[in-house]
Amino acid sequence: MSDVARKEDFPELAWPEDAERLIAKARASRDALRRYIVPYEAELLEAERARDRIAQQRRKSEATAATRAAIEVLRERYCALVAEPDAVRRGLAFEPWLTDLFDVFDLRPCGPYRIVGEQIDGAFELGDHHWLLEARWRKDASDRDQIGSFEAKVRRKADTTLGVFIAINGFETGGVTYHNGRRSPIVLMDGTDLLGVVDGRGIDLVQLLQRKRRHAALTGEIYLPFAALLARAA
Repeated sequence: MSDVARKEDFPELAWPEDAERLIAKARASRDALRRYIVPYEAELLEAERARDRIAQQRRKSEATAATRAAIEVLRERYCALVAEPDAVRRGLAFEPWLTDLFDVFDLRPCGPYRIVGEQIDGAFELGDHHWLLEARWRKDASDRDQIGSFEAKVRRKADTTLGVFIAINGFETGGVTYHNGRRSPIVLMDGTDLLGVVDGRGIDLVQLLQRKRRHAALTGEIYLPFAALLARAA
């Protein structure tokens, strides 16, 4: 019926003697059919679009639920790491935990690797940039030299390379101040940032990195504490 309603010519009726009458009658019948078919096809199209929207929303909901479940598992693993008394075991488990965290947020992470003269704790992709990772879980806060060493690693890479230094127990204030305002390609994160991501405090990992990087670009400050970040977002 749809095919008939779309017909413009009727060559099969051109050969009889009363072709003009037959073609006119055929056109009238086609026009009458169109009055029914066009709304019907529009209704079918809308129904199909509605099914597509529902299916898309269902896939999105399923993906969101899967992400939430994965983050909950990460939170439990993180709490277990906090409670781990053996620093060596905790450190060995921390890097794969970070890889899984970046994977949950589709950042295409890779684990630790070595190049000539350097150890890289990991890497991931966000936007148009590759990000190198420095991960430390030590008793003391990371100092100026440790921040500078990682910054130098990042600066030796391509212009599109950025870095994030994650130190669970934070950074010495003087070390952070020293590296502020130096066009640094890195940002700093601590344990509070990670807990905020896996504890459902209103910001995900991608948003966290983007806001920290934006703050660094606007102010030159490489460290934006999690509490200050949430206050700015409020």
